[in-house]
Amino acid sequence: MYSIDQRVFLVLEYHRLKESPTATRRSFQARFNVPKGPDAKTIRTLFAKFQRTGSVTDDLVGNVGRQQTAVTPENVATVSGIIQQNPMSSVRRIASETGLKRSSTQKILREPTHVSIPNSNSPGHTQTVTSERYVAILEQFVATQQVLEDRPRTEWFMQDGARPHRTEQVFRFLDEYFGNRVIALEYPKFTGAGMDWPPYSPVLTPCDYFLWGTLKDIVYPKHPATLDQLESAICVACESISVETLRNVMANFILRLRHLCCANGEHFENIVM
Repeated sequence: MYSIDQRVFLVLEYHRLKESPTATRRSFQARFNVPKGPDAKTIRTLFAKFQRTGSVTDDLVGNVGRQQTAVTPENVATVSGIIQQNPMSSVRRIASETGLKRSSTQKILREPTHVSIPNSNSPGHTQTVTSERYVAILEQFVATQQVLEDRPRTEWFMQDGARPHRTEQVFRFLDEYFGNRVIALEYPKFTGAGMDWPPYSPVLTPCDYFLWGTLKDIVYPKHPATLDQLESAICVACESISVETLRNVMANFILRLRHLCCANGEHFENIVM
């Protein structure tokens, strides 16, 4: 119904006009000299499609039927080779070298069956995070929150679907401390409460969209040779992040939440910087 140029115009104007369908329609009518523009539903649907696929066309491969995946044996082997050569390679760097999307790279790295990260202290072995170690990390976190016990608990806990995160030991700990305020894969199946981790979730947490990549970009060029050097480099990198930068990061978090609502929970990262 609408040409590619018109669709591109609608997407750009909708974003520029702070996602106002009415203002976008009026701008469209003036730009293309037409008496009637698209309705609000059409504009929102087109914008959500662009956020999800990065395109405004109707003939993208994979939009209908079974979706294609970038997690192929060839891509897994390529990413694994990069990690074996340099275990400190960041997701951003790997994606740049391979041409994969960052989300696809993260998916490959997230599964321990795909890529093993060498342990500098034990050549030939892999460094793993077990369920017991993960619970120990959670216990340490909870211990730092004890001073806040006199206030109502309102925070939610969220974790991804890594295998060590999905054990009875972990779920019992989360249920005791957070109750139904948990977003985690298979958690509702175990406790009957909380929310399941949504597949292909948009990137919302500041650590994911800012901190990890920033730390890796700062630490990577230093080439630390030991764990002590690595820990020191990470601490220095954290201390180098200014308060103003953190304010901007959190402002971006609010922006992401707004885009998430407008996109009905779909992906939006391609338009948020």
